Amino acid sequence: MKYFTFPITGDKIPAVGFGSGTKWQIRKRGRDEVERKLVDEEIVNAIKTALIYGFLHSDTAEFYTTREEIGLGIKESEIPREKIWLTDKYDPGWIDGGIVYVGNQNGPYDSLVNGIGLCRFIFDTFSIFW
Repeated sequence: MKYFTFPITGDKIPAVGFGSGTKWQIRKRGRDEVERKLVDEEIVNAIKTALIYGFLHSDTAEFYTTREEIGLGIKESEIPREKIWLTDKYDPGWIDGGIVYVGNQNGPYDSLVNGIGLCRFIFDTFSIFW
C-alpha cells in the first residue's frame, strides 16, 4: 500500500481509503425516520471487510450518517486502531438543484464531538468544508 507522509509529524496516511458516503448515505436517507437511525449491519460488514482486505483508511462525515457503522466496523475487524487512519468531515450545509442539506448549526466543534461519540474513536483527520 502507498502512503503519504506528513513532513512534520512523520504520520503516514494510506493513499487509498474506503469511503462510507454516497452509496451508503443514499441507502440510509431513503428509509423512514425510525429506520434511518438504526445501525445498518450491511455497512458495518462492508467497513469491516474493507479493513480486513487492507483498506486501512476509512472516511466518514456527518452528512453520510454512517459514523456509528464506521466505529462498529473498526471494532469488529479486530484490527488495532493505531493501524487505521480515520477521516471525518464537517459541512455547514448547501443547496444544490433544490436539494437542501443543513449541517450541524452549532459548528464544526459540535460536529466533531458528536462524531467521536457515534464512532467511538478519535479521528486522525477532520476536514471542514466551507
